[in-house]
Amino acid sequence: MSKIIEKIEKEIKLSLKDISDKKTEKLISEILKAKKIFVTGQGRSGLISESFAMRLMQSGTKAYHIGDCTTPSISKNDLLLAISGSGKTEITNMIIKEAKKAGAKIVLLTCKKTTAEKAKLKTIDLMIEINAKAKTDKKKKSIEPLGTLFEQASLLYLDSVVILLMKKLKIKEKELGKRHANLE
Repeated sequence: MSKIIEKIEKEIKLSLKDISDKKTEKLISEILKAKKIFVTGQGRSGLISESFAMRLMQSGTKAYHIGDCTTPSISKNDLLLAISGSGKTEITNMIIKEAKKAGAKIVLLTCKKTTAEKAKLKTIDLMIEINAKAKTDKKKKSIEPLGTLFEQASLLYLDSVVILLMKKLKIKEKELGKRHANLE
């Protein structure tokens, strides 16, 4: 078991090492400027997006996970962060197109930069690429099945973004705790 965990840790580290600090700063800037933040993804990427929306809400931003019945409409001063390992997920791409029509800024977290760029170059305002194997990727290798490496690396990356946001906003964990659900 420890050898498997070590291999996974190494893969995640390699997946995250090339993410541009400038792109991360741009993401944080867009989050801070946005009136509302919407997060989406399908399948396990959707679970990661839900987790990120929760932390954003706990940090005091107006954050929504698309698909929840209490999610409001998106508009010009809002931000959509979409997570798609392949960059080709149809539902996610439909959401991106509708958000762009509404005038929102679009961020795509993906591991298939070239595919996503070809499909949505005019639609995406910021693309952050995680160098991980997607479930449809035949070239990249991973000890983990399907898109697990991308999903885990995405979770770690977005949790790191939350920590950077907390520093920028000068808020402590205790403040997040005050916004944590208390009806569980």
